[in-house]
Amino acid sequence: MAAAPGAVVVSYRRKDTGHAAYRIRERLAGRLGEGSVFMDVDSIRPGEDFVARISQAVGVCQVLLALIGREWTTVADREGRRLDDPDDLVAFEVAMALERGVTVVPVLIDGAEMPDEGDLPMRLKPLVWRNAYQVDQATFKHSAAALVEEVERLVDRPPANTVHRAPGRGWVRPAVVAGVLVAAGAAALVALNKDGDQNGDANTAAGTDPTTVTLQPVEDRGSSVLLTWAGPKDLDYAVAVVPEGETATPALARRVTSATVAVNPGVRYCARVSATDGGTIVSSNIQPVRGASCPAS
Repeated sequence: MAAAPGAVVVSYRRKDTGHAAYRIRERLAGRLGEGSVFMDVDSIRPGEDFVARISQAVGVCQVLLALIGREWTTVADREGRRLDDPDDLVAFEVAMALERGVTVVPVLIDGAEMPDEGDLPMRLKPLVWRNAYQVDQATFKHSAAALVEEVERLVDRPPANTVHRAPGRGWVRPAVVAGVLVAAGAAALVALNKDGDQNGDANTAAGTDPTTVTLQPVEDRGSSVLLTWAGPKDLDYAVAVVPEGETATPALARRVTSATVAVNPGVRYCARVSATDGGTIVSSNIQPVRGASCPAS
């Protein structure tokens, strides 16, 4: 059975580990499902915002594989070492995963060694305390297979015949959960921006609320925002950070209580979280970002 959508992110530099990244990605996709693995070239469509898409992927993933080659810490351009560049996408995605508490697995390619703490910028220093896997060209078949098996254990994969009981709603298969949540969350956001009713329609249609989800004040980080919320850990969550006066489809965050979402600096947003147990939909309060005018909670 496939893992959750976007469960694994493969982080790599084309110059350093691109050859191995593609082969590892193919094995992961074959084992976990095509949609379960995010890798920039295959997962970002032409015209999409690179930073926003990577932020979204790292914001909801369960495992990030940081592929490290022999030049990972030394690759440079005319501006200096890439890892020291605040706009470097590889450093950005690894740092974001570390900050989120995602399981980050360093994968040492073709004899590369784990970087010393002194070789890393501050935001990447926690990486040195993560247990690494070694994958080499000569032993690729076996070393890559061991890595894939470990990733398979780390991601959330519900049993094939598992069903969830939704109060008063009968039995709902897990495959339906993500679609129900995102669809209901999107409908609630449309209502939110049309008439200010952020709870009524979605919750009433689904039944009696089984619990409460509380969204904390949003932390503004310039090009991204951090959402944290309080709610049961056994529910599936979706988050939405919507430009003031607009609507957007929520991003599935699965069973976590925080998510980082890419935003445009200077734009005002309204944020909310939706949750489901497979049948009943629960919506959080709405939090304004940068003084946005949002419907009252």
